Amino acid sequence: MSEFKHSRLACAVISIFSVSFASSAYAEDGDQGIEKIEVTATKRTTGLQDTAIAMSAFTGETLKENGVSEVTDIATLAPGVSITQNSANVIVSIRGVNSQDTNETGNPAVAIAQDSFYIERANSFSNALYDMQRVEVLRGPQGTLYGKNATGGVINFITNKPTSEQEGSVSVGIGNYNLITAEGMLNVPVTDEVNMRAAFFSKSHDGYRENEAPATPGDDADMKSGRVHLSYAPSDDLSILLSGQWTDLGGVGATVQGVAIDEWNNDEVPSFEKEGIEHSLPSQKLDHFYETYQVQVDYSLDFMDITLLSGLRNSDYSQRRDLDGTARADRYMNVNEDVQDVSHELRFSSNTDNAFSWQFGGNYFNETNSLYSVFESWAVANSPDGMMTFDFDVETTSKAAFIHTGYKLTETLELEAGLRRSKDEVSRKGQQDVFGTASVYDNNADSAKTTHHLGLNWKMNEDTLLYVKSTSGYKAGGFNNSTDVGSDAYSPETLDAIEVGLKSQFFDNSLRINSSAFTYKYKDQQVKVTGASGLSAIENAGESKINGLEVEFVWQVTSYDRVDGSVVLLDGEYEDLCLAYSSDGVCATDYAGNETAMTPDSQFNLSYEHEFLLDDASLVAKVQTHYESESFLGIENFGFQSRDAYTKTDLILTYYKDDWNVRAYIRNIEDDVVITSANKSSLFGTYNYGLMAPRTFGASISYIF
Repeated sequence: MSEFKHSRLACAVISIFSVSFASSAYAEDGDQGIEKIEVTATKRTTGLQDTAIAMSAFTGETLKENGVSEVTDIATLAPGVSITQNSANVIVSIRGVNSQDTNETGNPAVAIAQDSFYIERANSFSNALYDMQRVEVLRGPQGTLYGKNATGGVINFITNKPTSEQEGSVSVGIGNYNLITAEGMLNVPVTDEVNMRAAFFSKSHDGYRENEAPATPGDDADMKSGRVHLSYAPSDDLSILLSGQWTDLGGVGATVQGVAIDEWNNDEVPSFEKEGIEHSLPSQKLDHFYETYQVQVDYSLDFMDITLLSGLRNSDYSQRRDLDGTARADRYMNVNEDVQDVSHELRFSSNTDNAFSWQFGGNYFNETNSLYSVFESWAVANSPDGMMTFDFDVETTSKAAFIHTGYKLTETLELEAGLRRSKDEVSRKGQQDVFGTASVYDNNADSAKTTHHLGLNWKMNEDTLLYVKSTSGYKAGGFNNSTDVGSDAYSPETLDAIEVGLKSQFFDNSLRINSSAFTYKYKDQQVKVTGASGLSAIENAGESKINGLEVEFVWQVTSYDRVDGSVVLLDGEYEDLCLAYSSDGVCATDYAGNETAMTPDSQFNLSYEHEFLLDDASLVAKVQTHYESESFLGIENFGFQSRDAYTKTDLILTYYKDDWNVRAYIRNIEDDVVITSANKSSLFGTYNYGLMAPRTFGASISYIF
């Protein structure tokens, strides 16, 4: 693979911005500046353009205007981000860094948090976004301030908090596939010191995948969620926030398209109907309830702020689903998990205007998971009561201490440095029965890592920030349930990054361009491999690298016209990846030189909106498109793992009048077949594919009071 094979596209990007610079001189005078957003990416409140991190931030209103109602929609807005559904789990990839290890001891590569509560399990995050203040997407390793499992970056979901204003809103919507949504919010000032905010969301629709067997259609939705915040501020120096959220997910859930292996081979993606599956299991179902309780205490002294964050999350997850995606009723799985997460963080931050700034603290995270899974296939004679069973108690504990400092060498030049020491422990006790052979496990694994941040930030002028930094990230190790490929345990992975970034604004803040170039070096990267039995496992690749360039821009052409876009160029390669050795020590299964999984060479987002002024109302029309070049969804780079280049375009119309608005949309206008996951099961003789949602359309009406 070439070091960087994007010169033609890079020239196109430069040309686009040259035209933008020239054209922006014609932007009308007036109040058309781009909205300034404050973020908390550095665990302080800073301006987006003053924060030396490659990041995107979207307000709650921006999310609504762009039709973003689900987590997977974030990829339409944020550069270098891919969010897909793999069976019951959400897999997040940023700049080609991702993890497909979704078992009970696995770890994500992108840290997800809601209101500073870290969410360890991908299947424990609601796919709906409601009553959001903003979403922050941090690209690149964030191992100092955020700790483990932030090698690819961080996505922070920040909900709206109580205010002293009495307000509320309600919204209902309908769409194809019998979609029905309802959303509401009520903010009430209880006393001068106490405020309360409550919100709810519900969504249901029929399955996207017709079932030809027949049985229950797949990829449906049946979700209900509610949230309550209660704030107490007895003084200017002390504030306490209590929060609770409850979410119930039902229906069938995400499903896969199965194709018999004997009809195809590893060299191509099978052809299939995007709406057709052959799930014959009549009792497929998803039953997932989780609840989160949090408390945040903020106290200010003359020279520092103290923050305490504590939370508890309980998740009761049960799913019964088809395994092979074909018309066989005897191949299915039952998964039951009872998970409890406990998290604490104590942080001390300077709050003066001195040249030297600092923050330090520590955090503790503990997860217990009682798992019982049964993989059934009556076709296996030696295991009539369950071909495979897994019965484990898993406990994960993480402890860390960190310090992050900044020193202003001059009025415009700042040096940043930070360190974090993380220690992780994981244990697994229980037994499994595979093909009638029982095994008892009592495993323990410890790992520790020091991650760093070293950066130099130059505020060239009021509108321009140049930064260069060296950072590192760390992902903890774990255990495999299947050992027919490699070892039972796998080691932690580390990622070292060097990045140069430029944030700039022009023409009275009517044009914003943020860009960055980076190089990643992986050591012991955790990759997903498949053994002869068809079961998957995690192995450590020796080394891999990812180089990239990204540009993100916002252009407020006039008071009524706006263009948003981004371009990302990536080049990822496994430099050392041997999965099997011969008796004389020669690599027998060598994937060195392959492209890293889920790393498209190029990706871009582009949107245009125009506001039409009416007599006493307005109409906003918006079109947005997302493009990704071809990529592989597995490390082997087999043909069946290849995802073709695709575009996904949405059209949104919003009518505003007084306190009412009506929104209509069409999403995924192209309606092409786009695979989101690709797995091979030799055990069942099938390829299993996840598919992107088809074309959807609908409308909603909202009232604000």
